[in-house]
Amino acid sequence: MRNTDLHQIAATLPRPRRRAEEMLNALLDGRSVIWTFPKTMEPSSVIRWLMDQCAEDGYTLREIRIPSADADPETVLANAILGVNGAADAAGGSDHSLLRLLFCRAPDVIVLYGIETLSPVAARSWARFLSRWSTQVRRRSTDDFISKAFLVPTSDLTFAEAVQEEPFVLQRTYWGWIGDIEMRVLARELAHLRSVRGTERRWLETSLVGVAGSDVDVLQWLTDRMATSDSAAGIIANLAEYGRSRGWDKLLEKEPELLQQAVIGSGLWSNPDDRYAQDPPVAGRRLWLEGLLDKDRYEGICLHSAAAALRGDTHLVEHRIWRGQARTLLPVLDAVRLEVCEYLSDRHAAWRTYEFSPTRPADDEASLPRAGKAAWNGAAKLDEYPAIVAFVDGLRKKYGKYRPLYNAVKKLRDSRNQLAHYNPLNRSQFDRFWEAARTARDFVRDN
Repeated sequence: MRNTDLHQIAATLPRPRRRAEEMLNALLDGRSVIWTFPKTMEPSSVIRWLMDQCAEDGYTLREIRIPSADADPETVLANAILGVNGAADAAGGSDHSLLRLLFCRAPDVIVLYGIETLSPVAARSWARFLSRWSTQVRRRSTDDFISKAFLVPTSDLTFAEAVQEEPFVLQRTYWGWIGDIEMRVLARELAHLRSVRGTERRWLETSLVGVAGSDVDVLQWLTDRMATSDSAAGIIANLAEYGRSRGWDKLLEKEPELLQQAVIGSGLWSNPDDRYAQDPPVAGRRLWLEGLLDKDRYEGICLHSAAAALRGDTHLVEHRIWRGQARTLLPVLDAVRLEVCEYLSDRHAAWRTYEFSPTRPADDEASLPRAGKAAWNGAAKLDEYPAIVAFVDGLRKKYGKYRPLYNAVKKLRDSRNQLAHYNPLNRSQFDRFWEAARTARDFVRDN
C-alpha cells in the first residue's frame, strides 16, 4: 500500500472534508483556489476528493502540468486547451483576445501542477495571469453565472504570496487538517490494510500515533519498522532515520537559527497565540514548508517528532509516546480496578473493612492519591492497586486459585506506577499489560 492511500482516506474523514468543502464551493462558484502544501507531501492524493466531487456535480475538469521551461501562461494553456494548431492560429491576436478565447474554451475547473518547478520570475508571471483570469470571471459574473476556476496545489510560497488577494481567489494551506482523532482512525485503517492485529495493533494505535503527530507518512514509516519500533529508543532511532530521509539533518545543521528563533526548548512554538490560526504562523512558514512544524490538539504548534529525535530531544519524544499510551491504558486500568474491587466486595466481606498499610512507601504509597483512603460505590469498596495487590496476596496464600489474579493485578499495579511517573511502557511491558488486564477480567467474571 502506498502512503498516498492514507492521505486519500484522510480527505474523506469528517473534519478534513468540511474544510475541503469550502474550497469545493469556491471552485464551483468560479473562484480560483491556491492550496499550499509542505514540500514533504504529494498533493495529488489529497485533492482527488475535490476533483471527484466536481465531476459528480457535472463540472468539466482538466489537469495541466506546466512544463519545466519558463513558457508564458497563455502559451502553456493554449497548447493544452486549444491544441498546438489552435494555439498557433490564436497566436496572431492580442494577449487580451487570447485570454478571452481561453476563457471560453476552458473547462470549468483546471487543476494546475508544477508551479514550484518554475523560476521566481515565471512564478510571478503565473500569479499575474491568475489575477487577469479572475478579472474575466468578475466581469462575466455580472451578466451570467459562469464557473471557470483554477485549482493550484503548490509548495511555492513565493507564488502564493505573489497572488493578489481578491474575492475571486481563495488561498489556503494544508495546516491542521488532520488531528489526533483522524490519526487514530487512520492508524486503525492502516492496521486493517496491513493485517496488524492484537497488541501489535494497539501499539500502533497508541505509541506510534503518539509520536506521529499529524504526519501520515511518518505513521506508515514507523509501522513498516514495527519490529524495531518496540521501545522509546527504537522509535527515536527510526524517527531520526525518517528525518534524515527528508534531509532535515542537513537543513538543521546548515540553518540552526530556523529552530532557535521559533521553537523553545520543550519543542513548543514560542508564540502560543498562533496555535488557533488556520494557517502556519508567518515566522514559522519556512519550518512548516520543510515539514518540520506540526500542529497538535494538546500541545498546539510544535516541532515534528523526527526533528526532535535529530536534535537529541529524547524526553520530548518519550513524553509523546507516553501520552499516546496513557490516553488508552489509564482508562483500562481504572475499569479493571473497579471490576476487581466490586468482585472482592461481593465475594469477601473482609475486603470491606480492609485497611491497607504500605510496606514500601517509595513504591506503593506514591501511587495512592489519598494515602490509602478508599471510596465506596454503593456496597462496593473501591481502593487503589497497592491495596488490591496486598489483599489478593493474602488470598493467594490461602487459596491457590487466586494466584492468576494476584499476578495480574501486580503487573497492572506496576504498569500504573510507571505511567503515573510519565514513563512510557516498552513493547514487552505493553504486551504484559494487556495480558494482565484480560486475565484479571476473565478471573472476576468466571469466579
